[in-house]
Amino acid sequence: MPIHCLPDDVLVIIFESCSVLEPPHLTSLGWVKLSHVDRRWRALILDLPLLWSRVVCSFGPEMARETVLRRALDLPLSLYFPTLWSYRVVAPGELINRLLPRARLISCRSDQRGSLLLDGRSLPLLEELDIDEVRGLNKRLHAPCLRRLVIHAIPWTISAENLQSLRILLDDEVERLNPHIVHLPNVLATLPALESFKFKVTARYGVRESEAGVTSAVHSIRRSIRGALTALDQGKPVVFMQCLTFMEVEANTHGSPHGQFAAFLATMFWRSLRFPHINNVHFVISEQFQPILQLLEVMQTHISTPQFDTFQITHHWPGLEFSLSHNNAEAAGRCGYKLPSCDRTSFVVVLRYFSGSIGEHLHTLRLFSLSSPGPDLGGHTGITTNASHAEGYSSIEFIEVHGPASLLAHVLGLYAFARLRTVILHIPQHDHHELRALSRALRARPSGLKRLVLRGPTAYSDETKFAREIHALRFSDTVEVVVDERNGLVEHVQPPRIFKAGDGVARLPERRESTVDGSGGSSKAVTARIRTDSRVHLTQTANAGRGGTGATTGRTAWH
Repeated sequence: MPIHCLPDDVLVIIFESCSVLEPPHLTSLGWVKLSHVDRRWRALILDLPLLWSRVVCSFGPEMARETVLRRALDLPLSLYFPTLWSYRVVAPGELINRLLPRARLISCRSDQRGSLLLDGRSLPLLEELDIDEVRGLNKRLHAPCLRRLVIHAIPWTISAENLQSLRILLDDEVERLNPHIVHLPNVLATLPALESFKFKVTARYGVRESEAGVTSAVHSIRRSIRGALTALDQGKPVVFMQCLTFMEVEANTHGSPHGQFAAFLATMFWRSLRFPHINNVHFVISEQFQPILQLLEVMQTHISTPQFDTFQITHHWPGLEFSLSHNNAEAAGRCGYKLPSCDRTSFVVVLRYFSGSIGEHLHTLRLFSLSSPGPDLGGHTGITTNASHAEGYSSIEFIEVHGPASLLAHVLGLYAFARLRTVILHIPQHDHHELRALSRALRARPSGLKRLVLRGPTAYSDETKFAREIHALRFSDTVEVVVDERNGLVEHVQPPRIFKAGDGVARLPERRESTVDGSGGSSKAVTARIRTDSRVHLTQTANAGRGGTGATTGRTAWH
């Protein structure tokens, strides 16, 4: 359908999308150019006051601004100041007297301008504010309808009792990164409706060593945090956040000489706040795992509950993420940690730490190895827990691994997993030697599995080779049901291959066999009879002794 034949309501949707994708700026009219196409489009656009209410500060000439205000009717205004040029568009007097009282949204990233505009004012219509900072200890900004605030300073002077979302971004400037940061929980106490809190601090040690003020400010903050934690130990009351459901703390402290600033900061927030309905907690800490053990120990009383029954570790070199969540995707509840840079042994460190009492309610374990090199599974951890390795994760019933079979084999060798029933393995590359190691690990377990599911690519084009490999690996010795969902070289999708303990025959999908003269013959089920007696083992051993196996090409000893 040609665009000129589209109905008006469809065109309006297109115009609204264009207003977001291409707003006016210094050298372009942006979406306003659509009103120059024809009379119909112009009439439609002129009759959309919401679009015009968003571009009041985009035009320099006063006459153009008056026209935009007239087209916006009496709607609340969105005031954007994205560039230095936009600050010069509107005179301060006009902005204060005419525009601010009608402001629904203010996005102003100028330190000096923000102080001039908002100190001591009352903005009854303001719902969203993105600003550098609001100065003035004795002049408060009163915004009773404010719902969302993004600020690059601690909002000491903002009164917003209905605020629902707060994001604070601090850098390593001395005037912003100061010891008073420990009083931020007291600021949150004045926000009873707060549902989402995000806090990010960037403090780079050694980047500006010549400026002693920056380094001393960071050390002062760490001393203040220690003092705040001591006060909590001595009985200082915590701040009760009735509505808070999401909290994210990101501490970017690369180059820290002691490696504890980020962990102390996150610990302070966790211990200073009490939130009965918290659903999602996310920590991003640019330090090794070892310094945040104190944080995990503090959080154990909160996250070691039946609400968190799924533990996931994701290794993507050089980063590491791990989280506790609810196995039901629809159920609320998640506590996640992200370490952007850590050593390869941290994977096992995290795994061993959560094998203790902190993971006593876990039922599902998910492990992801998404990069090369993968995690170092044999490195020294230096972590000791109350539970021995053989008794760890005693409540785990389900394990899912995305990575090589050797990762799963190593984990099964660390812990007994007394209640383990189901294992799903997503293999990125077929390697028969690693599958043999997995088979040995399964047979060494004190108890068997009910179900093993294999997924991933192979180089097999013959369906019988899948069955030969499964039976040669002897998975059925300790697994009641093996489900082989791996892909071969054939283009069409094959149904899962199911092998049960004690079966000597694997039934494969039906296929049609041609007659001698090439005409189509009758359909019959092709049954691959697999020898599972000792002769298979002897043949495999003999071939292995001649070195006739290929791990990744599918040329294995049972061909």
